[in-house]
Amino acid sequence: MRILVVGDTGFVAGYLLPSLQNSLPGAVLYGVSRHDKTHRNATVQHVPGDVADAARISVIIADIVPDVVIVLSSVSSVFESWVDPLTCHQINYMGVFNLCNALVQHAPSARLLCISTLEVYGGSDDRSVAYTESSPINPKSPYAVSKAAAELLVQQYGTSHGLRYTILRPSNHTGPGRKASYVLSGFAKQVAEIKLGLKEPILQVGNLGVYRDFVDVRDVVSAYVSVLLSDGVDGQVLNVCSGRAYSLSRALDYLITAAGVNVKVELNPALYRPADAHCIRGDNSKIRGVLGWAPLIPVEQTLRELLSFWEASSRAHIQDT
Repeated sequence: MRILVVGDTGFVAGYLLPSLQNSLPGAVLYGVSRHDKTHRNATVQHVPGDVADAARISVIIADIVPDVVIVLSSVSSVFESWVDPLTCHQINYMGVFNLCNALVQHAPSARLLCISTLEVYGGSDDRSVAYTESSPINPKSPYAVSKAAAELLVQQYGTSHGLRYTILRPSNHTGPGRKASYVLSGFAKQVAEIKLGLKEPILQVGNLGVYRDFVDVRDVVSAYVSVLLSDGVDGQVLNVCSGRAYSLSRALDYLITAAGVNVKVELNPALYRPADAHCIRGDNSKIRGVLGWAPLIPVEQTLRELLSFWEASSRAHIQDT
């Protein structure tokens, strides 16, 4: 089996690729991304390429003729999508468009795992609402719109060209190694720096009053692998989520307590989004029933490991300076 991971140098790929190797030791792994750098995993055959470059993607698919394509490449930050919506749509939508075209032409029997987001549901003011795969979508950010459009595109290619696909809608996921531009990792980095005396005890934050469905990246990756190992999910849409709503305020309080520091929290309007749903919570009943998947790592463990990661990173930075 030839598996092509698009976006192989990103955060999620760092967890997915080793998991694929363990679960499918006979598979040949390929990776493509616009970041032309030494790959962290020597067993992955890395090919430089940008999903927004249709000609280049066509050549890559024709050369590899993959059996499976997993699309991880994405502008995955909602905040960044507001700053640069054009790039967001070029990568998240046009990148998938280019892949679909190339697969139909050069690898028509391949399976496509399209990674979308729980954000396509738009969110609710009612925290009791849990979105199922049949809930109407109502995207409210450039990021969510680009992902919803990519979903519709993939479904159209399935109908008109017989493309084999599964659409996955993961909730917010994080873990050690996540960039500080993502909210929980950003909180953990600031708290770790305060604990080590590298930063004054003032935290800059955006809207703490929102609730999100958080899942550890390792649980998300286990869902992706479960989908890949299953033959019964073609044409399906699956939520990959915890089914629980966790407030940013509660997450920040947990990190501060775990670090044992006293801090002043300051709201920074520059960190607010133009539109921000109060609560986005998914229902994972379908993926539980179809694949037997459920998240195993509690949010609190993920937060502790994020804090430890940033403490270690800060100490290493001190030693290097």
